[in-house]
Amino acid sequence: MNYFLTGGTGFIGRFLVEKLLARGGTVHVLVREQSQEKLDTLRERWGADESRVKAVIGDLTSPNLASMPRR
Repeated sequence: MNYFLTGGTGFIGRFLVEKLLARGGTVHVLVREQSQEKLDTLRERWGADESRVKAVIGDLTSPNLASMPRR
């Protein structure tokens, strides 16, 4: 199973990601470019590498999620 989550590096989101990882599959987390280091730290805490928790760079407050490519 694959999951897509916004707010995964936030207070509640970090616990939700942990629960989703326990279910199996891959968690795609929308993160701002400046929060990538925070996600790396959380990956270590979760014991998950980049193949299980994938960063999707963007910003919900920006048109077209900023750096996400348009389709």
